Amino acid sequence: MQVLESPLGDTYLWEKLKSELTVEEQKWMQYCVFEGKTIVEIAEQENVTTDTVDSWREGVRKKLLVAVEKRGGKGNSVTDRCDRI
Repeated sequence: MQVLESPLGDTYLWEKLKSELTVEEQKWMQYCVFEGKTIVEIAEQENVTTDTVDSWREGVRKKLLVAVEKRGGKGNSVTDRCDRI
């Protein structure tokens, strides 16, 4: 699966994060962030439970927070967005 351009507004951060995501986490990014699908829609499409999709989301969230901290950013728009995903 190929995920489109950076949804984070920081190409370096996005490339770093993308390299650490599992295939399932990349699917969540593609479907939710880029295509605007809900967890229920993703679960139906992937034939998994909503809890499974939510675990993909949580994996992305945790990895994003770590990547932002390593990049030296705290309390910026990226971490604010992370609180909403």
